[in-house]
Amino acid sequence: MENHEPRVGDGATYTVWSDSFACTVIEVRRNGREAVLQRDKAVLLNGMNSGEPDALVAHPGGFCAHVTGTQRYKYEKDPEGEIFRVSKRTLKSGRIVWKLVGKPTKSPGGFATFSGRSAHHDYNF
Repeated sequence: MENHEPRVGDGATYTVWSDSFACTVIEVRRNGREAVLQRDKAVLLNGMNSGEPDALVAHPGGFCAHVTGTQRYKYEKDPEGEIFRVSKRTLKSGRIVWKLVGKPTKSPGGFATFSGRSAHHDYNF
């Protein structure tokens, strides 16, 4: 999926390791080289006890269990949501990444994409 430039009001996804958080762009700074994101509320619609036909399923294994299925979420803005500041970085390859301000470019996780909101909780980690 193509990573668009951030615009105020757009949906964004902030990823740390194998978890992703749905966000909204609330500010763009420094001539478009820094963006401020606010975490949205993400309500899981098909949790293990939801009764939905596509509900997630837990199987014994791993640390405690192995969860299978595709998570479906409903998103809404959260005026009290956590704030993330990310800055635009250019890798030696020429690829553009958006990393958490204060984190090294090559550090794993802590990056944002601007092609829509997406949440994912890795129950298996």
